[in-house]
Amino acid sequence: LLHDLGLIEALRALIAEFRQGEEIEVRAALPEADPGLSEAVSLSLFRIVQEALTNIRKYAQARHVGVSLRFTPTTIELSIEDDGVGFDPESPKLARHGLAGIRHRVFTHGGRLDIRAAPGGGVTIMAVLPA
Repeated sequence: LLHDLGLIEALRALIAEFRQGEEIEVRAALPEADPGLSEAVSLSLFRIVQEALTNIRKYAQARHVGVSLRFTPTTIELSIEDDGVGFDPESPKLARHGLAGIRHRVFTHGGRLDIRAAPGGGVTIMAVLPA
């Protein structure tokens, strides 16, 4: 899908699939045109969104989700947020394989990751990669 359609259309398809059969409103702010990123960066961005949406479906009990991808001259900014049950990021009981995968993908490209979460307060994942 990613290889055939490019990042933006692949993300649109992923979000459309996520919307099916769910009582979740998804707001997507994506660029109109594919920015022509490397395959590795495109794959990482796609997988980050895919993992975040999987976590939201499994655990968040969210009613609203936002996915935003923005390009500046120096950065690629990806944000995924939900209004779900959230979690305590300091909890040792939390299975964080999905978040570890997201973190690894961001750091592989020299980016930075900010995860804001609190019980009852939803989750915001902000990944910033160099352009």
